[in-house]
Amino acid sequence: MKITTEVKSGIYLGISMCLYTVCLIILSLAVFAQQKSPSDPASKDLTVKQWREDLHHFAEQMPKVHKNAFHTISKEQFEAAVKQLDERIPRLKRHEIIVELSRLAAMIGDGHTEIWLGQDQIGFRQYPLRLYLFEDGLYLQAVEARYAEFAGAKIVKIGSHTAVEAFEKVSEILARDNEMYLKAYTPRYLIVPEVLNALGIFDDMDKGEFTVQDKNGKLTTLTFSPGEIDHDLNSWSVEAPQAAFSAKFFNARKFDKNTPLYLKDTPNIFWSEYLADSKLLYVKVNTIRNKPDETIENFADQIFQTVDEKGVEKLVLDLRQNGGGNNQLNEPWMQNIVKHDKINQYG
Repeated sequence: MKITTEVKSGIYLGISMCLYTVCLIILSLAVFAQQKSPSDPASKDLTVKQWREDLHHFAEQMPKVHKNAFHTISKEQFEAAVKQLDERIPRLKRHEIIVELSRLAAMIGDGHTEIWLGQDQIGFRQYPLRLYLFEDGLYLQAVEARYAEFAGAKIVKIGSHTAVEAFEKVSEILARDNEMYLKAYTPRYLIVPEVLNALGIFDDMDKGEFTVQDKNGKLTTLTFSPGEIDHDLNSWSVEAPQAAFSAKFFNARKFDKNTPLYLKDTPNIFWSEYLADSKLLYVKVNTIRNKPDETIENFADQIFQTVDEKGVEKLVLDLRQNGGGNNQLNEPWMQNIVKHDKINQYG
């Protein structure tokens, strides 16, 4: 499926649990222990008994492996939710059970306790568009070529729900450390048919309807068919950072003086540029990990050497497309900022 964009205004159904300094732990549910392809129907055909066994295993192990599983909700609330899902399993379809398991994991209330719905083994799909939440609403950031004229339009309805209602429903099944996490990641699940169907937003997964409003206020309903998840486009993992989206659609264009710096050299996971006229050092860090030929520590040291040598008055550390990584690598940044009084100050 070809996409165009325009800038305007087991599994592993793995449940990963990590809180602060706790190591990452994976609970692999039995369905994924089968090690079969997502396209193999047998890998999707679990009995009610098997699903319940997986659910009970998850519920039993969560308090044991999490440093503090009930820091956001009570044990009684969690157990009540598990019991309710256990009772519903016979009436639910496979994708509905997975979405409800994701809701359970999200109840724990931290960003690393989650079911990662973008995994190939789960087999969920996506509609050929990308959404982004701006301050004034949800917008169509990228879309398949036949709807190119609507790139940049505001999303006002998703299926039978307003954009706000759909956003709130989907955000309930996502892990989060803070509200910014939901703003960044909920739009990526708002284009997943299995999620929207499980939450009652779409009845027909093969006919995804999104109503948009153009700058003149005209409403148009766009209809999409789902396809495989495009990992580069949707940036489901640190290995495919958000910068991949910009690289895919903007690097083919010739850069000029009007091109924002954040769209420059997007495949590069960290780089810098000194703007002599304003004595500003711009630093872009897309992922917290080392390059094969350069460490973040060396890069940070070079940055602050430039600060000293060139009399830099402003330092911009741009993390807007940073999806995370190994935060233990951040110490060199902290140490250097603290040591440089000219940089380490308000304003």
